Amino acid sequence: QIQETVKKMENEKSKDVIIEQRFHKNIIGNKGESINKIRQQYPTVTISVPDINNKSDIINIRGDKAEVDKVAI
Repeated sequence: QIQETVKKMENEKSKDVIIEQRFHKNIIGNKGESINKIRQQYPTVTISVPDINNKSDIINIRGDKAEVDKVAI
């Protein structure tokens, strides 16, 4: 089990993508439709969009290296 965890951690990646906050609503979509579609397509990836009050342009994508790179495009 420890080896599995180590292997998973070695294959994990975190990437910050800078997108102006005013475009975050386009990524999220109406009632979360767009971001949920991405999450269904890439279930091993976590996408963190900052709260609107945070005033941040950084969206964090974390998960399997290959999947993160696909989502970040």
